[in-house]
This record gives sequence, structure tokens and C-alpha cells, in this order.
Amino acid sequence: MKYADGTEVRLGERVRIGNGDIGIVVVSIDTNEFNLHYCAED
Repeated sequence: MKYADGTEVRLGERVRIGNGDIGIVVVSIDTNEFNLHYCAED
């Protein structure tokens, strides 16, 4: 996944989504990276 400017979204980054909510990236399907508390099966 990429930001609007083309920069890659990285695991652990704080992001703001369209309605203003803020979250932390815990999974990147594109790069097959997962936070220690999440796995592909989840």
C-alpha cells in the first residue's frame, strides 16, 4: 500500500484514514509483514 504521494506505507506507522480516524499499521499484505500480535491466518 502507498500514501497518496507514492511513499510506501510501513509496518508500525501511525496513519490517518479518510474520516479522520488514526490507527497503526499492523499488517502489510503487499510485503507479507505482520506485527508480532497478528499472523496471516488472522
